[in-house]
Amino acid sequence: MRGVVPVVSAIVLLGCASSPMPAPRSVPRDALDAAFLELVRDLEPLGVHRHASERRFLLPGESFSHPVTVPAGGCRTWTVLASEGLRDVDATLYTSDGDALARDVESDAHPTIQLCAGVDARLFLHLSAYEGAGEMLIAEFESPRSIDVTPVVGGRPVIAVLEDHAEREVMSALRQRWFRPADSVREIELPLVDGETRTEILASLRVRRGRCYAAVAAAPQGLIALDVRRSGATLAREGASPVTAAQWCADVSGSVDIALSGPPGTHVRLWILDAEEARVGGEAGLWLGQRP
Repeated sequence: MRGVVPVVSAIVLLGCASSPMPAPRSVPRDALDAAFLELVRDLEPLGVHRHASERRFLLPGESFSHPVTVPAGGCRTWTVLASEGLRDVDATLYTSDGDALARDVESDAHPTIQLCAGVDARLFLHLSAYEGAGEMLIAEFESPRSIDVTPVVGGRPVIAVLEDHAEREVMSALRQRWFRPADSVREIELPLVDGETRTEILASLRVRRGRCYAAVAAAPQGLIALDVRRSGATLAREGASPVTAAQWCADVSGSVDIALSGPPGTHVRLWILDAEEARVGGEAGLWLGQRP
C-alpha cells in the first residue's frame, strides 16, 4: 500500500505537539480472539464500545465487501486484526452508490477507518489482501462522537464524514467554484464552562497569499457561529446556524484564527477548502455575490 488517502476532506491546524505513533498490532492467527478482547478492554475507557465483529480468510489478491449501517449522528470505528500471513491489507469505505468515502492504504495489515454520519447510511467496507494470505478479524466499534483511537489501535486511522443535506449543498457549491478540501475534516467539541451559555474555541490555519479560503462548520445538533481573524481583526464572519461557511482571500501569507462559538459541549465538524484567487475571481467572486 502506498499511503493514507482520505477521500472526504478538509481542516485546520490546531496548536498541539505531535507524538510518535504507536506501531499497529500484529498477532499470530490463533490469538485473534484474545487480541480483539484486549482491544475492546482498551477502548472502553475512551467511550468507544464494541458493536460487531467478523472473521474472514483471504488469499493473495482476494477481497470482499462487508455491509455496515450507521444511524444519523452515530460514529463508527472499523479496524482489522490480521494473522502473521497477511502482511498488507487495504480498506475502502463505500456508499451504496459506489462513492468512496475513505481509503486506508498504509503498508500494513491493520487498516482503520472512522466515520461520523450526518444521515442514516448503509455502507460497505471493502477489504483487500494486497500482500500475503491469512485470517483477519474485522472489529466494529461505536461511540457518541469522533474519538482519537490512535493510542490504542496504532497506525494512522483515516477519518471519513458522511454529510447531511445542508452540508452537501454548501460543499457542492464550493466545489463548483473551484474550491477543494485542503486537509481531513476535523472534529471539535466546544469547551464546557460553568455558568456560561456560549463558549468559543480557536483553531489556527496557515494561509498563502494569492489563495482564497472557505471555512465550513457544521453542528448537526446545535447552532455554531464562525469568525475568521488575523491579529485580532475580523476577515470574515458568519452568524449562528447548523451549517455556516465563511470565505476570504489572503492578501498576505501567515496565520489566521478560526473562532467557533456556540453552546458549551456543541460538537462541530470543520472543513477548510482553498482555491487559486485568480480562478475564483478574488473577493468579488466569492459566493458569486450571494449565498448558495
